[in-house]
Amino acid sequence: MYLYHYNQLKYLLSKKEIKLFLQERHYPTNCLHATLGRLKCNLMSDSFPHEIGIFLGYPLYKVPDRKPTCL
Repeated sequence: MYLYHYNQLKYLLSKKEIKLFLQERHYPTNCLHATLGRLKCNLMSDSFPHEIGIFLGYPLYKVPDRKPTCL
């Protein structure tokens, strides 16, 4: 289960550097629901999605630079 404040998460994901980071990992960034859907897909894959740190509020510099497995 993932609980979040809609407006806070939407604001966080709208930051230019975070948006670019997620786009490079094939996340749709124009719709929060779609972005979370991609995160869910990545969580169900065989490798761990390190970008989850962004959704948990970690600063971007602490999120490992891994590429996606779910396309």
